[in-house]
Amino acid sequence: MQNMQLNIRKGKGNKGRKAILSMYFLGELEQYYQLYHPEKYLFNGRKKSEPMSEGAVNWVFRQAIKRTGIKKDLSLHNLRHSFASHLLSMGVSLLDIQILLGHSDIRTTMIYLHLNRRRGTAPYSPLDILFR
Repeated sequence: MQNMQLNIRKGKGNKGRKAILSMYFLGELEQYYQLYHPEKYLFNGRKKSEPMSEGAVNWVFRQAIKRTGIKKDLSLHNLRHSFASHLLSMGVSLLDIQILLGHSDIRTTMIYLHLNRRRGTAPYSPLDILFR
């Protein structure tokens, strides 16, 4: 963890990238760290020398979804899409989103965000966000 970023060593396509760490979850991660004392990987697999498997991550995610009572069929990939869409709606540049998602081609990011089908949204005043 450095500069509020997590280092993803082997993400999708075996590519390394950085993920933004939420201030909201920083305290939770600190508690987790104190409890489990991870060494090489933040989330260990069956052995401390191995990362948590993709299957285990998906299982944990599905269990969390069940506990929330959400009935919709969701996947971790849905989180990536939502993350990217929210960044775009917040005004983050397409290039920055591309980098955060780890896409080598900007066209992949555009497809990911459905920009080829998206129509412009009505402009709004930034003051509306400030005074919510």
